[in-house]
Amino acid sequence: VDLVVALCPLTDILGCVAAGVGGSALLDWVGGTPSERPEAYAGLDLARRLPTRTRTLLVHGADDDLVPVGQSEWYAQRARAAGDPCELAVLDGEGHFGVLDPGTPAFRCWSSRLAAWVGD
Repeated sequence: VDLVVALCPLTDILGCVAAGVGGSALLDWVGGTPSERPEAYAGLDLARRLPTRTRTLLVHGADDDLVPVGQSEWYAQRARAAGDPCELAVLDGEGHFGVLDPGTPAFRCWSSRLAAWVGD
């Protein structure tokens, strides 16, 4: 993998479960709580995979009410500390879904960055 683009990602799975991010969706997806499925949660722990040596672009709407922007900030801080090339774009005035709509400035922001990175 040469490049990862993550749009409003859940990066700290245990933190999300503890904070109730997404209600029961994460618990349903993983198939239980961290105490019930510790191996599953360990496999989803992105921080354990660092350093990846993979360029990463995290894009997050500042007004995301489904996945807190702190999720992207959390991962970016850890990736950079591990020596990974990681860029975080926090988009003012955007929520969770704006980054997916090709007609929005938010979409153009990350797609233009992606094009620039691919051209490198």
